[in-house]
Amino acid sequence: MGLTDQVSTPCTVLVHNFSCQISERPIHYQVTKLAGQTMIWVGEGGVPSMASLAAGVPGISSLASTMLLGKGDQSCMLAGRLAKKLNKQVFVSYNVGDDMLTTPQVLERLMKEMKQFPDKF
Repeated sequence: MGLTDQVSTPCTVLVHNFSCQISERPIHYQVTKLAGQTMIWVGEGGVPSMASLAAGVPGISSLASTMLLGKGDQSCMLAGRLAKKLNKQVFVSYNVGDDMLTTPQVLERLMKEMKQFPDKF
C-alpha cells in the first residue's frame, strides 16, 4: 500500500473555554481535546502563563504523572487523577495561587464542567 492508497483521517482539535469568579478572583479554564489526549489549562485573570505543566497517563496508580515544566503539585496531582478518570493521557497546567480555600473551589468547578460537558474532555 503506497502513500496515496492510505485513507486520511481528519485531525480534530476541540477547544473549550469557560470562566468563573472564586473569592472575587477571575479563574479561567481552557480545555484542548485531541485524539486520545486532553490538555487543561487553569489560570487567574491578568496575563496568561504556563508556569507548570504535568502529564498524566492512565494506569494502575491514580498518581501516574510527572512534571514536564516548572513546579506545581496541583498540576501533577490533577494530571494523574484526570488521566485515570478520563482513561487517556492528560496534560495539566495549573496556574492559580494555591491555597486551602481557592484550590478546592477551582477543582470543584472543573469537575462540574466535566460532568455537564463530558464530550469536551
